[in-house]
Amino acid sequence: MVSRATGIYNATGPDYALTFGTLLQTCAQISQSKAQMTWVDETFLLAQNVQPWSDLPLWVPAGDPDLAGFNAASCAKAIAAGLTYRPLADTIRDTLSWAHARPSSPLKAGINREREAELLQKYEV
Repeated sequence: MVSRATGIYNATGPDYALTFGTLLQTCAQISQSKAQMTWVDETFLLAQNVQPWSDLPLWVPAGDPDLAGFNAASCAKAIAAGLTYRPLADTIRDTLSWAHARPSSPLKAGINREREAELLQKYEV
């Protein structure tokens, strides 16, 4: 069936509340990683000049008034119009496949292993 719906729709997904923890746990499970998760206070990250979204993708500080509601866009209108989402595990698998197939040039977002180790060492002291 073809829908001729027009208008503005948020389509960020998923259609359920997805926590950062669940996302990371699913990434570790799908990739068969033995990664250890360390939850760090956002006040520490900000004090260490970790940049939301660019240094730590998907992280938006809860207390930043400029970003209030950033991850809370309602997709109800799009879902009511028939939008469906792929399973999270499929997205993670395809993203891993893409990452393994891409040229080895550095990514433009994220912190490197050395910076991560430095932050963890400072946090755990």
